[in-house]
Amino acid sequence: MLTDAQQDFGPRSSVIDNGWIADVVGGLPGLDRQVAAVRSLRHAGEDGTSLALDLVPLLRDLHSGAAAGGSGVIKELARSVALKVRCLPAALGDLSALDAA
Repeated sequence: MLTDAQQDFGPRSSVIDNGWIADVVGGLPGLDRQVAAVRSLRHAGEDGTSLALDLVPLLRDLHSGAAAGGSGVIKELARSVALKVRCLPAALGDLSALDAA
């Protein structure tokens, strides 16, 4: 579902940012703000799905470790973060982009 959403907010809707139709409609009085709003929503959706895709594996690991009766939540979180440390910079970048949108 998130992968489909990433495609929907990404390449499948790129015409909103790069298409000549959106540029023409965006130049019309009264519609310029609507086109800008749609573009902002597209960017927020794209950033949000990227963030979710970066964090879901980490959260799954955390949930499965805690549900299995393993160590405490904090210890499990630290273990999961150590295993998924590569996804954190991407998640932080996505979060910053989402905040800016």
